[in-house]
Amino acid sequence: MRAGGPPPGGALRVGCWGCGRRLAVPAAPGAPPGCLAEQFRCGWCGAVSALAKPGVLGEARIELPPPGPGGGARPAGRAGRGRRWGERALVGVVAALVAGLALGGFRLLAGLRGSQRVRLGAGALLAVLVANVYFNYACAVLRKPEEAARLRAPPPPPGPAVAHGSLEGFRFCAPCAAPKHPRDHHCRVCRRCVVEMDHHCPFIANCVGRHNLRHFLLFLLYACLGLAEVVVVAVAAFLQAGAPAAPERRPPSEGTSVSPGLGGAGGLLLRTAAAAAARGGSAAAAAALLIVLAGALGLALAALLVLQLKLAAEGASAIDKRQQAPSTGGGLRRVFGAGNPLTWALPALAAPRGTPGGDGSWGKEA
Repeated sequence: MRAGGPPPGGALRVGCWGCGRRLAVPAAPGAPPGCLAEQFRCGWCGAVSALAKPGVLGEARIELPPPGPGGGARPAGRAGRGRRWGERALVGVVAALVAGLALGGFRLLAGLRGSQRVRLGAGALLAVLVANVYFNYACAVLRKPEEAARLRAPPPPPGPAVAHGSLEGFRFCAPCAAPKHPRDHHCRVCRRCVVEMDHHCPFIANCVGRHNLRHFLLFLLYACLGLAEVVVVAVAAFLQAGAPAAPERRPPSEGTSVSPGLGGAGGLLLRTAAAAAARGGSAAAAAALLIVLAGALGLALAALLVLQLKLAAEGASAIDKRQQAPSTGGGLRRVFGAGNPLTWALPALAAPRGTPGGDGSWGKEA
């Protein structure tokens, strides 16, 4: 609702969306007189409300649920549908890239000279890593936020009968027309509130949150390990092909000329392949391409994995960190469960059991 200015009694008063009680909006700390706080908490139910234009007396509007049935997220427009289909195409690209790198590693491994037992062991290890990459990637893509939302006790419906402190820290999500848990966030792409949302990842066409964070982390871990093995195999194949590790530089007038317009990552790949093919044949060129591509991709994924593990160990998400929200604790056990850490990396469809949570409800997972 709107208020044209503070009533005669002093502070501006608005209605709490949780319990309906009239609240005196506090002044913003450290702000000039007359500026209101951006957010304020109800002293009875604990719900957090916000003004439409923080700090402006003449534009005070409280977040209220729509009267009666209805509400909810608006249907996606043409741009939203186009983005969703684009993300689904990215999922196919990622799956094809994993298959291409894995097949390249197997082909180079089969052509290596040396002990057959070593080659079979390396091939078996690569197969296990690739299988885990696909398994965890599929789980991260297919698991939906509703799976985690069903495990949490629903908040009480807003109204005068709300008990004391029952909506502590909750906010009202206008697109979903429902109360929002303090650690949940609304995703504009998925058009829903995601339990303990970390970020929306276009490469899995899904949000990373409570429902799939474990699978997302394991996907990154196994992808890094698999890429590391592919790089090792490619380096061995490159050396066996007789290509030097650092090709000698030649003037542009000698040897095969490379167009100066080829820059960036694509130009680097083409120049590397051309130099390797001139000195060691097609096997050396394929190995050089795999070294550059798998090495660069592995470094990028390793950096992302370290960042995500650091956030998980602190009991926070990327959004919580950006909003400077307090962490919930629990560390990595909150993500992987209370079992033996040696079993955390094993494939599992079910959510981890005995995971500590802020409201204690996660122990019911099975």
